[in-house]
Amino acid sequence: MRQTVAPPVPKHRHDITAVWLTSALRSTGVIAPGTRVRRCAQHAIVTVSVTGEAREDGGGLSGPQLVRLQLAYEGGAGPPQMVAKFGDWGDKQHMPAWPWQIRLIQVVGNLRLEEQFRREILFYQDVRPHLQGLRLPKVYYVAMTDAPRVSAWSYVLFDTRTPLRFCMLMEDLAVDHFAAVPLGASLPFPRAKQALLNIAQLHAFGWQQSRLWTQLHLRPTPWLTFLRADEGMQRRQRDKFVRTNFIPTFLHRWAQHPRPPVPAPEGVLLQEAAIVAMLTALNASFGTWAAAAAQTARLAPQTIVHGDFHGGNHLFNAHDACRVIDFQFFGTGRVADEVAYFFTMSFEPAPEMEEELLHLYHHALVEAGVHDYPYGQFLHEYRVSTLTLLLGHLVRATTFLKPSAYSKLAQNRKQAELLHVGALSRTRLMQRAVSWHHTPALRHTFFPVDQWGPLAC
Repeated sequence: MRQTVAPPVPKHRHDITAVWLTSALRSTGVIAPGTRVRRCAQHAIVTVSVTGEAREDGGGLSGPQLVRLQLAYEGGAGPPQMVAKFGDWGDKQHMPAWPWQIRLIQVVGNLRLEEQFRREILFYQDVRPHLQGLRLPKVYYVAMTDAPRVSAWSYVLFDTRTPLRFCMLMEDLAVDHFAAVPLGASLPFPRAKQALLNIAQLHAFGWQQSRLWTQLHLRPTPWLTFLRADEGMQRRQRDKFVRTNFIPTFLHRWAQHPRPPVPAPEGVLLQEAAIVAMLTALNASFGTWAAAAAQTARLAPQTIVHGDFHGGNHLFNAHDACRVIDFQFFGTGRVADEVAYFFTMSFEPAPEMEEELLHLYHHALVEAGVHDYPYGQFLHEYRVSTLTLLLGHLVRATTFLKPSAYSKLAQNRKQAELLHVGALSRTRLMQRAVSWHHTPALRHTFFPVDQWGPLAC
């Protein structure tokens, strides 16, 4: 089908008009040259957070706008309904000049957000056309307007922004009765199974393909690296911190602290003797296997990962069929990290079901062509990743997130949701770790020291 020249990327939602949509959909061959969009109605996308709050921004936490479009055509047919995801970075609120610490933090955050937007557009432009088997929404149009990236100093001194604009028109799966899952909600077994079988197709596609990563200009996914805190300066800070007996400080700060706006189960959990014993043993024992964990991470196979793989980035229908969305953190990484993060964010601890899901995921990898990754190796890497995720959570909650700061952040709606999800994640991590602490073989490997003392160093 003959294609036409693509229109300029819209800056605002009111730029997404019937005329613009006609040009955009013709440019990608979605509608015929003689077909035009006669009418376009825009509607907010309402989602419900894990705390029960309804939101009209589509549930996104990182900046892009989402809107549902209902279209009418003349001269031919086209998709009657679709979702537009778009953003204009130049319109973001200007940063305060002082204090400089807050400005510096915002600079780093803004640079990372820009990179997220680029990653997702590049995924749909350069990676998605080559993927087979990964279930995604159909994409009707994707484009980005960019310019040479500015330095961090330009942000700090002059508030200079890269004029980044992007827009995607995607299949509206609500037509086929697909619905979103609240961020942090636990998935039932059938849905967790479908999500893991689906992501295995992406992992197999990029498995140990360093030349492909170079061609696609892929870099390590930033989010999983940050959460594990096991590379560079973060690792040095973490290792220095866990050489001290920091668990009493963590318990003192968080065991009794109320969590607005919704009380989290973590406070009650931290008063249980089994949890306190596990945390103490984990802190005291980490020095005995930290070097082995770092070596495990270095030697683990690399592939293309989603980077923010959890239930909230999926849509499911009544038959548990799934579609994965939101590739703002995609890049290279380790599958054990991705799977551990998924269980942390989206599956309540249930050892037998968890083991079955891990087997099913690994079998899907093998079926998709990965033959050099034994299940035993994957399982060990998964456990190492889970425990290092837990340590990263504990260290950040003790060093950076004090109760007073928590209370202030919780006054912001989106920050409050993220804090609540973080508490749910720590709770799941601790519950998994305490079951491993009670398993003799795993206790010998990961919790050999029960009390803080000289052996910990």
